Amino acid sequence: MIGWLLALMVGVIHVVPAALHAADSPATLAGAWTGHWTASESAAAGPVEVIITSDADRGPILAQFTFVHGARAVTSRRQGLAVDGGVRFEAPDDGEIVLRLEAPGRLVGDFSGTRTLPAPRGGIELTRTR
Repeated sequence: MIGWLLALMVGVIHVVPAALHAADSPATLAGAWTGHWTASESAAAGPVEVIITSDADRGPILAQFTFVHGARAVTSRRQGLAVDGGVRFEAPDDGEIVLRLEAPGRLVGDFSGTRTLPAPRGGIELTRTR
């Protein structure tokens, strides 16, 4: 499964697990998350679902994002890079999604980009579903 996800990824990013705080380890972020996104520059908003997988011993943090905007749902798979306090996922249009563990079971973050994201800039709030 992980090999299949990697084959679908655009680009290669090496993960640096040591950059995560102990509470924000890839294993802590792994799971299914649901919540909403909100555009920074307009009233646009909608549901978002994220599935994060990680194999802390082998490195990659993989995620599948599904953004819903009106009747349109866009799903993409991304490989993440551990950054101070969270995980950064690159978007193919020089954008990014950055998620941070705010509390157990709660992720918050920001996104920017245009082609594969619902708005040029915005925020994300997620709660763990499993």
